[in-house]
Amino acid sequence: MIRSPVRPHVRRLPADLTVVLALTVLTNVVVFAPVIRETPLRVAFGLVFILVAPGYALVALVFPERGPVDRFDDVNGEMRSPTTILERPRSWWGTIDGPERIAFSIASSAVIAPVVGFIVVTVQGSFQFGPTFVAVSAVTVALTVGAIWRRLALSPDDRFRVPYGEWTDTLRAAVFDPNSRGSAILNVALVCTILLVIASVGYAATALPQDDEYSTIYVLSEGDADSVLEIPPGESREVVVGVDNRERRATTYTVVVVEQEMDVSENETRVVDQRELDRFESTTDHGETWRLAHDIEPTADGEVRIVWLLYVDGDAPEEPSIESAAYRVHLWVEEGDS
Repeated sequence: MIRSPVRPHVRRLPADLTVVLALTVLTNVVVFAPVIRETPLRVAFGLVFILVAPGYALVALVFPERGPVDRFDDVNGEMRSPTTILERPRSWWGTIDGPERIAFSIASSAVIAPVVGFIVVTVQGSFQFGPTFVAVSAVTVALTVGAIWRRLALSPDDRFRVPYGEWTDTLRAAVFDPNSRGSAILNVALVCTILLVIASVGYAATALPQDDEYSTIYVLSEGDADSVLEIPPGESREVVVGVDNRERRATTYTVVVVEQEMDVSENETRVVDQRELDRFESTTDHGETWRLAHDIEPTADGEVRIVWLLYVDGDAPEEPSIESAAYRVHLWVEEGDS
């Protein structure tokens, strides 16, 4: 039976949902704080939050009651009788136990995050990590507040609590009790599998470069159709190159401009000779664009292309190459009319 959630004896916040709120706040601090966001903690906290918190809050909202296998009293650890269990009120959609709650939480998170992201992209017209993460956090907080209200509306005996005693008994049965070892092992294996998946994805996300941290370089000059730069013989041409910083930190860039003489055959394109024309360096804040305007004057004839090599954090070598650059863009040179 649903009761008023404002009585004095039910005002204590559920510990698990308090943890969800604390995790939401802490993760946002780790993800957006200027210094902490540059550490691996950003990926670790963000991944755990996205995979667990939204779904757990939703499951807690839908299923505020104890599950059918909550056989132990969390206060004194005593076994409740089957009659007590059967007499407890049930929501019309039923209840779930611990392993199901964990599995549903992760599955629900896998749905909530993309749906919220799709809505944000639809409203803004493009994907941006910051607004999307804040939106997922806001949804998580709203679901958690609703879950707290629903759980506190129940009598103390009917509310879901994290069944530490149940989990301990399940683990003990899996190891020592031959009669219940089969089902207990399945429950433990399910939880271990879920934790292994989280750990594996977390390791991969921490070890590999993140898609939302990148830089781009491109030519801004107009009139260069089909990647061709028209320059009359003996003359120069001003070219504007743009560098976008999406590294989520202030970054020092070095752009090295090289001229390459090319051997173009039927099946391959080969660099015959290369010379450096110029190099530039600038420090750009996250979200900003560095516009580099400079003159290009080719020194070679034949098949020639100009390549802009972008190095991140100012680590440009004395002898730059396409292989050593983080990003690059090029234009072919074609003799135009004087």
